Parts: sequence; C-alpha cells; structure tokens
Amino acid sequence: MKKYDTLYLHGNVFTSDTSRLRCDAFAVKDGRFAWVGDAASLDAAPGSLAEEVVDLQQACVLPGFVDSHMHAIMLAGCCRSISVLPPHICSIEELVQDIRATEEKQGVGPWILGYGYDESKLAEKTAPTVRDLDRGSSRSPVLISRTCGHIVSVNSVVLALAGITRDTPDPEGGRIGGFPVGSPDGRRSVAARR
Repeated sequence: MKKYDTLYLHGNVFTSDTSRLRCDAFAVKDGRFAWVGDAASLDAAPGSLAEEVVDLQQACVLPGFVDSHMHAIMLAGCCRSISVLPPHICSIEELVQDIRATEEKQGVGPWILGYGYDESKLAEKTAPTVRDLDRGSSRSPVLISRTCGHIVSVNSVVLALAGITRDTPDPEGGRIGGFPVGSPDGRRSVAARR
C-alpha cells in the first residue's frame, strides 16, 4: 500500500501558513491533505509514494472558502447593476443620469438596480430619496442598495408595487423612511439578522 492516494506536483499552492505561504506540491490520503511542501523535498520517486500522480501544470491551489453570508452571490447580482461608487458615481445627480441612461438602454419596465452608495461619499452627503430616483425614472422600478446591504432607496414605482403609503406601519425589525410631511421618502432599513 502506498503512502498517499494522490500526489499533486508542479502547482502554485497557497498555504495560508505565514512561515511558508507557497509551495509546489501536496498529497492527499483518504480525502484529506496528508502532506504539503516542495516536490524537491520528497524522500522517494513520486510514483512510488502515491497511487496517482497529477501534474498541476502551475495551476493555482487555494484553501477552500465557505461564504455562509452569501456575499459571493450578492456580488454576482451586482454585475448587472449600477455601481453607485466613486469614481463612477460621486453624487446623486450622477446617479440620476445613470438611471436615465440605464432605462434608455434597456427600455421602460425592467427593474433598474444599483448598489454601493454611501451617503458620506456622495457630494450631497445624504441618501437618495424617492424624489431623486423619480427624476431618474418614474416609469420603471428603481432600487438602489446602500453599501452595507441593509438599507435601500426606491422610487415611487417600487413604493406603489409594494403598496407602501404614508399609513404603512414600519415592518418588524425595520423602518420605512419618511419626509417631514409624512409621505414615504423611499428609504428603508432592515435590521441585520444574526
């Protein structure tokens, strides 16, 4: 019986070990890493150590990542959205223009989504409201997420679709923003679930 099930050679292996961040080989036994190091340090010919020898051809090997918070999926969803981040957008006025351009490109009706705004980085130093977003489009639904992912700003089309009026109570764990006169301002925050 050989020492390893599979020996992987000629890779670019990132170890996460600060004393040795990279090596070029590793071995697996019973589905687990059994050895990580440089092929030059092997004490015998690769074929005599493992049932199978795989040439990685300089492929990069990284430790497994588990993203239980789903940020990878969120990022994928952002790929077709307006990036409300400097240097692309530095003001609500620039966001309004981008919303108009997006609607012109995709037509009236489909959702216009954006992500990443941070009011401290916008020239106006405030979050976009329903009035701002309606200037971008009052015919297509517009939803712009804050950088934290727990607050969104929407236009009047979205408020109507959701049935939100001045009389709508705040949802449990969240708050519907409102103008001083009481009508919804299109901003909503949702408490993070822990």
